[in-house]
Amino acid sequence: MKRSLCRVLGAILAISICLPLMATRVAAEETGDGTAVELSQQEPASNPSEPDSPEDAPDLEPPEPSEMDSPSEGGQAVPADDQGGVVQEADPESSLGIPLLVPMDRGPANVYVNGSTGDDGNPGTEAEPVKTFEKAKELLEVSGGDTIYVTGAIALSGVTGTWDLDGKTLARGDGYHGELVRLSSGAILTLGNIVLDGRSGDGATGVVTGSDGGGGSLVGVYGGSALTVGEGSVLQNNHIESRGVWYPEGGGAIFANRSTVNVEGGTIRNNEAVLGGGIYGIYDSVINMSSGTITGNRAIRGNSSTLPESYGGCGGGICAANGTDANLSGGTISSNSAFERGGGISMGTYYASEWDSPVLTMTGGTISDNTAGSSGGGIFVQAGYSESGNGGTPTYSIAYITAGDITGNSVTATGEGSPMFGGGGIYVNGYSSMYTTFHNGELYLANVEISGNSAATEGGGYAACPVSVTEISLTNGAAFYGNTTDEGNARELYILAASYLGAHSGDPVYEISPSMLGGGAYKWMYDDGTEVPLDDLKGVLSALYNQTLSLSNDLAADDPAVQRALGLIKVRITGNTSVTRGGGIGSNGSVFIGKSVETTEITVSKTWSDADEPDGTRPASIKVNLYRDDEYVGYQIMEPDDDGDWSMTFANLPKNDANGHEYTYTVEERVPEGYMAVVEGSAAEGYTIANILSTSVAVTKAWVGPVGDPVTVHLFADGVDTERTIILSADTSWTGSFNGLRKYDAVTGSEIAYTVSEDLVPHYSATVSGNAADGFTITNTNSETVDISGTKTWADDNDRNGIRPPSITINLLADGAEIAEKPVTAADGWSYSFTGLDKYDPSDGHEVAYTVTEDPVPGYPAPSKDTTSRTRIIPPSPQRGIARLRGSSCPLSSLSA
Repeated sequence: MKRSLCRVLGAILAISICLPLMATRVAAEETGDGTAVELSQQEPASNPSEPDSPEDAPDLEPPEPSEMDSPSEGGQAVPADDQGGVVQEADPESSLGIPLLVPMDRGPANVYVNGSTGDDGNPGTEAEPVKTFEKAKELLEVSGGDTIYVTGAIALSGVTGTWDLDGKTLARGDGYHGELVRLSSGAILTLGNIVLDGRSGDGATGVVTGSDGGGGSLVGVYGGSALTVGEGSVLQNNHIESRGVWYPEGGGAIFANRSTVNVEGGTIRNNEAVLGGGIYGIYDSVINMSSGTITGNRAIRGNSSTLPESYGGCGGGICAANGTDANLSGGTISSNSAFERGGGISMGTYYASEWDSPVLTMTGGTISDNTAGSSGGGIFVQAGYSESGNGGTPTYSIAYITAGDITGNSVTATGEGSPMFGGGGIYVNGYSSMYTTFHNGELYLANVEISGNSAATEGGGYAACPVSVTEISLTNGAAFYGNTTDEGNARELYILAASYLGAHSGDPVYEISPSMLGGGAYKWMYDDGTEVPLDDLKGVLSALYNQTLSLSNDLAADDPAVQRALGLIKVRITGNTSVTRGGGIGSNGSVFIGKSVETTEITVSKTWSDADEPDGTRPASIKVNLYRDDEYVGYQIMEPDDDGDWSMTFANLPKNDANGHEYTYTVEERVPEGYMAVVEGSAAEGYTIANILSTSVAVTKAWVGPVGDPVTVHLFADGVDTERTIILSADTSWTGSFNGLRKYDAVTGSEIAYTVSEDLVPHYSATVSGNAADGFTITNTNSETVDISGTKTWADDNDRNGIRPPSITINLLADGAEIAEKPVTAADGWSYSFTGLDKYDPSDGHEVAYTVTEDPVPGYPAPSKDTTSRTRIIPPSPQRGIARLRGSSCPLSSLSA
């Protein structure tokens, strides 16, 4: 009883509080001129404004959760009525003991619009919405509200307009799941300073209802219409439910069908759909983006029990299908996600396009930090039908990228589709060539840096599947460097041939430039660290043998060749990641980097001059280096054909640089051991390399006596001066070698006899020992001589005792050993000399120490040890070149006093 009384009193109270609002509404209906909002300003200050919907209510001081969330014992909470109040059960412990009305102070009134059932003569309430945006804006300006709620799409047909709401919001109304705006029949609409909000945060959703796939987006653009998202406009928070219908549930913010969308400074954010979380274009639509931001949008997994699990989730930011072109010249597509493919942009969907080829043209802008579950973290390029497979109209997707940044995107392998070749930055899909009705997707890149990308297994920069086509040209080409893989293999490029991948099995064709953008030579290396020959940079891998090509570039960012390339870069594919392969680019389709230019080729042939290799040293193959304007490009391997002819061709070489300068190509052989190479010819006529079995002649210089000045040694072949010389000196450790000598005579085939001789060295005689095989030694022996002379003096008082002998014997000692003696008489004047003595010992070259002694003289004591003053050693005459000998000890006989 108490509870019933409370309800009655509460109802009476509610009616009494709301009477002024009811009166105001009646007045508005009577005038029919939209003055209802103005009249509502006449409400008593103590009464709240009429609410348009429960979500407009301001925050109130809520009761305790138990009172708010559940009814009182034995009763039910009373819902909000249409007059702006909420009746609640009274708190059993309340001092009043009666139900209380909690007024919802809604603030200024918002406006409702319904493009189907509305009428601009209505007051713009939820029950009586207006029909047009212009009227809704007018009412909102008068009321001071901040939101126009849409309960039926605002339709524009064949008109041109600009919507500016001073930053206020056009939002989906409660219980409505359709588009907010629908353009048709060539309508043109520009949005500026307006927020379109799907209110997914409030639980509102979009639902596709049209047979054309539209109905659940914020804006549907049809029939040749055009929408421009301008400065200050925001399209946000729209979630399109996936109910598993066949037709795409696409375009979280914008759905374009045979129409144009321009993004010119606005923001498209936090929307989601099965296809095209931000924008979905279909049937030859055009999506242009020159500035602005597409961020935080999601392409979600489809909810169909009859379609493949991975049919949805394409194009987190943009999905362009069935002939839709996307032109990106500026702006940023970032932090979007796709459950399957194309985190930033998906050119195509899970299925091959059936209408025309979707084409992406990127001449600027940034695609960054997007993610995809299976392929194409930044961009996905789908395969499609060939001309023959679609009645003469190809439908495969194409991407032309000539400028812009693709960075920080990733493939996570969290989707249902295969992430085998990932493509953190870009993924291109394809089909085996045996399926002639299908055609690879195509990617064209120019002036591109591919660096700092990473993959878990292979292809940090680029990884390609068996049905791929890979062409990387020099002109407007690429700079691959600094990419990584977890295992350190195939850091830059990886291409797989396989026969076990069904429709994606095949023999991939590839052609990779040996030089990077700007002409600097790559340093392509295999996983084992060996250099890659140039002809291995072009070919076809065999699926039969599951062949792979794994390449890394050993050049770092500070290398001059890389720096030259970076000065020309316009496209940057950097910092992207894949948890499988292809950190920068993953491909199962066709990738063309750079452009085709006029090419030339250089032929090289080989002859052998080795007497039919009697020594058995001729190699099975040789390596030939190629130089372009004297800069090393790479090498190729030459082998004999079945007829024993040696020849090869450096093919597909750019003839000119970007400025029209014609390159000069030269070759050089990596000469095999035991041979010398002589190169003749020209690039135009072809080069011939003659391999000549070679030998070398070593020469060593030995000195007997003081070491002399540098000497010149001449080489003779079969006794004839070859006019080849070497200089031996202390700087060469007195050794040298004549290298690159023909071992056999080119005419007779006989082995050449090599000998050496030396220019005359003054005061030395030369002898040559050894042979050409073991090396020659030229010994220079010093030929200088000395004379030793002296005079005998007597201290015997002029032979007072008469015992002076008629002669004495003088002995000559060399290094203390007697080598000669000579009698000395009075007739000689008691003088003596020894002449023509070797100044240096011919056995080891040391300077000989000469001394003289005399035999004992009877009656005379032994001469004093200090007899130098009594002994005179006469030096040789200068013209004989004999050195002066002084200070020797000559013990001569003397008389004591």
